[in-house]
Amino acid sequence: NTGLVILPYLFSESPDDTKFGINLSMISDSLKYARDKKITKPLFAMINIGSGVLNHPRILNYIIERYDDDFDSKIQGYFIMIDQFNNKKASDEALHGLAHLVFQLLKNKKDVFLLKIGAFGEILSAIGASGFSSGLATGESFYEEGLREKATGFGRPISKWSYIPE
Repeated sequence: NTGLVILPYLFSESPDDTKFGINLSMISDSLKYARDKKITKPLFAMINIGSGVLNHPRILNYIIERYDDDFDSKIQGYFIMIDQFNNKKASDEALHGLAHLVFQLLKNKKDVFLLKIGAFGEILSAIGASGFSSGLATGESFYEEGLREKATGFGRPISKWSYIPE
């Protein structure tokens, strides 16, 4: 009873990473599968990339072309998650780069959601992003290295932070 489908993806540091091409292939294969199985739920692509690309407009434009131009009519929108993005410490170039990425993906009337983005999600929502998520302490940012940490307790890495509501 899901409301939408997020297509399979892997974290990819940059378009030079082999996993970037694999992600595009997985999207293409998933779109064919959805068509063959007559899946009518909205399909969303995940862009899970390293923060280093945000400082390079040509690289960002390449990513936009690969995701938006190649799959435009077949997907409803995007989820974006940037590795090691900390809006409090990010350079002006990185903030502008992320805003550019979001704005360009919005141009074809797609939904764009940002995950683990911190307070900068509010600004991106002001330029048209459909929504964002944030969390407490380490939940404000995505760290690819955290995917490699050994799970403990309830299947989550132990955090160095504790939230005390009082």
